[in-house]
Amino acid sequence: MEEEASEEEIRKTASQWKHGNHSGEPGLRWLTKFFNNITRSATIPEAWRDSIIVPIFKRKGDVMDCTNYRGIKLI
Repeated sequence: MEEEASEEEIRKTASQWKHGNHSGEPGLRWLTKFFNNITRSATIPEAWRDSIIVPIFKRKGDVMDCTNYRGIKLI
């Protein structure tokens, strides 16, 4: 069995994400517990199995160009 991730490891990983793409310090403890629970149980939450992907405009370029959108998965 693998060792559980620490809050510091999660913090280091989150610091590499683009600004605005993470929950910040208040969500760090929750994210660490959540990640470790998934790792320990080796299962993905049931709710993640049903979702839709919604295109979000990147706010730059031509709105008619599909490469100027990114997908957001709504669970």
